[in-house]
Amino acid sequence: MRIVVAGGGSGGHLIPLLAVVERLRKRGLDAVVVCGRREAETRAVRLFEAETLHIGGDGRSRIKRLMQMVFPLLEMRLLRCVSESAAVLTSGSYASVAPTLAALLMGRPVFLVEPNAVPGRFTRFFAPVFKVVFRGWSGTSLGRRDVVTGVPLRRQMVRLGRVEARRRLGIP
Repeated sequence: MRIVVAGGGSGGHLIPLLAVVERLRKRGLDAVVVCGRREAETRAVRLFEAETLHIGGDGRSRIKRLMQMVFPLLEMRLLRCVSESAAVLTSGSYASVAPTLAALLMGRPVFLVEPNAVPGRFTRFFAPVFKVVFRGWSGTSLGRRDVVTGVPLRRQMVRLGRVEARRRLGIP
C-alpha cells in the first residue's frame, strides 16, 4: 500500500511527517513525499531516500507561491501519485494544498498531522474534510475527528538520552 505524505516549508511541518514515513516503512507501507523546493526540505527528504515530488517555489511572493501550489494539481505526476495511493497524509503547509485538492477530487481520504499549537490557515480551511486530525497539542479542537497524539519524533531523536541530547545542543 502506498501513502502520499505532503508537507514542507519548514522543518516543523516536514520532520514530523518524515517520522511517520519511518514508521510506515517499518509496517511495509510505501510513501511518496511531496514537498517544496527549499534547500532544507530537499536535504531532509534526501536522508530518507524516499520517492520525492518537489512542488512550488521558494515561497517569497504570495501570488507566485499560490500559483505554484495550484498548478501542480494539473501535473500528471502528482495526479498519478495520488491516484495510485490509498490516502494522503499532510502537515498543513503550502506544499500540502495541491495533494490535498487532488485527493479530494479522487475520493481519497486525507489525514492531517498538526504539529502546531495554533492551527494555521490551511488547517482551519480544510479541517471539515480531514478524515482524522492528529494534533500535537491539546487545547485547540478542530472538531469531532481530532485526536491528541503528540508530535511524531524520528527514532534517532527518541533514542537520545538526556545527557547526550544536552551535549549535542551545547547545553551544560
